[in-house]
Amino acid sequence: MRFPWGQALEKIRDHEVIDLLPTAKITEDRKRDMLFTKEYLFLPWVIYTRTDYPFIRGVEDLRGKTIRVPEDYVIADLIKENYPEITLKVIEGPSASEKYLREVAEGMVDAHIGNLTVGSYIIINHEFTNV
Repeated sequence: MRFPWGQALEKIRDHEVIDLLPTAKITEDRKRDMLFTKEYLFLPWVIYTRTDYPFIRGVEDLRGKTIRVPEDYVIADLIKENYPEITLKVIEGPSASEKYLREVAEGMVDAHIGNLTVGSYIIINHEFTNV
């Protein structure tokens, strides 16, 4: 069974169906509902933009911009808390990462912040050659 991330978090919290989330980031809030091992899988977050977009050194360069981030991911909360001048657009569901990167490629948003492994796979397999 596949669930959108937010739904998977709810299921593990409610002790329904899901017993393990191998890529869940450790937060104080999540510690109330889950037990964690030491992190053993490192999937770095990266900022995806179009190839013709000005160089981005870090999240602070996205102030005043519109970005896509996965709903219920830790990065969404971090952006909301630390960069209120960044406009967040969130969606969830099947193929969400593909939708985010498609929107970057088509110029509908300025950037997407997501993990390097998933994003690289999508860029190659969907031929988003301008991201």
